Amino acid sequence: MRRESEKKTKARTGKRAASPRTRVKTASHAHKKKRGGVRYLLIGMTLVILILSAFIIILDQRAMKKGHVGLWESITGIRPAVTAGDVAQACTITLEEFGITDQNLIREGWTTMKNRNNERLQHLIFRVPDTETFQFLTARFEDSAGNNGVTVHNRHVIRKPHEWVLSYYVGTHGQRTHKYDFVYNPEGTPTPAPIPTHMKPTADEPDRKDMDASDNELNDKPRIALIFDDFGADEDIARRFLDELDIPITLAVIPYQKHSADIIKLTRQSGQTPFLHMPMEPLNSDAMGNLSEYYLLTSMENEELITRTRKMLVDYDGVAGVNNHTGSRMTADSRAMETVLKEIRDRKLIFVDSRTTADTVAEMTARSLGIPTASRQVFIDQGYNAGDVTSSMLELADIARKKGSAIGIGHAIPSTLDDVKAILPKLLDSGVRVVPIRSLTN
Repeated sequence: MRRESEKKTKARTGKRAASPRTRVKTASHAHKKKRGGVRYLLIGMTLVILILSAFIIILDQRAMKKGHVGLWESITGIRPAVTAGDVAQACTITLEEFGITDQNLIREGWTTMKNRNNERLQHLIFRVPDTETFQFLTARFEDSAGNNGVTVHNRHVIRKPHEWVLSYYVGTHGQRTHKYDFVYNPEGTPTPAPIPTHMKPTADEPDRKDMDASDNELNDKPRIALIFDDFGADEDIARRFLDELDIPITLAVIPYQKHSADIIKLTRQSGQTPFLHMPMEPLNSDAMGNLSEYYLLTSMENEELITRTRKMLVDYDGVAGVNNHTGSRMTADSRAMETVLKEIRDRKLIFVDSRTTADTVAEMTARSLGIPTASRQVFIDQGYNAGDVTSSMLELADIARKKGSAIGIGHAIPSTLDDVKAILPKLLDSGVRVVPIRSLTN
């Protein structure tokens, strides 16, 4: 019967019909071939995913090295510290969470770790007021610092009957930059000891005038902070300010200038504080000049104010804070300022009111929103007309002596730089301390 069928098939097609065994083998081969194709497809897809993932990781790391926010940081909201300046700022924020401020600072200097190839770390020693704070620092500092982008590399605790010392070695992901010591005296506050030999500045480090001051002397010294506005167009003048002023300073950078991003990055790498000098509407619209398309205006609806503010803060995400460029009309408008300041608050930045009008509500609004904030007391120059910088600096110091602290604002002008450098030794010798702007915001 089968042979009859094969003969009919052969007669009809010219080919001999396949036997059942052959048909089974053919089907099995086709099935294996199909399975093999699926396997190769899965392998190929896996390789593509791995290559894309590696590419994304490489780009992400390059972005982070340049000071931009990486993918993981965008998801978690944690920006990693990439410079020593970032570490210092983040640790200042962290310590404020524990109630430790500049008022608790006993010593500041440098220490060399000879057992680590002469690694040099900035060394700060703080007095801890009570047992509870010491225990909180022991238990929670590492997590809090991590949430602010700082890597804790080592921790040591020494408890003696008369003194407890908690030490943290912190820095960026790949490098230690600072050592923080927290000292608590169970038997009361002792008389400060002389500066340890390992903390005395070496020949290539500036001699901090207050390093051998007692606790009370250190806390009683008048403090000033200096902000210099209008950077962005000229990188050379920014480098001069960063290289020639051996004090804490803030460079406020106008957005969308030729060198704005580079100067922000350079300021951070120098361990100084970069601000965004945010253009805000003045009473005289002629003052806006060629920046008019970037200004925040009181005529804008909240949505447009949010969009413009958010764009500036995203485009220049390496800044530590914001102050206003012009703004005599804008800073007097409660509705507009509240809208803008909420965006600044959400990015955990500080805000300094440049006080370009006596009618400003900026600092008051920022304070009501819980933003670390302060206001300028003195313009130390008169814009690009320069003015008497020396007299203005002396006025700033006098205000600090009366009120405890004061903030001065100057501009990116060579003559301002020269005059500040000339008067600084006199101010420092008189007991005035120059501090980072963050330590004067609250």
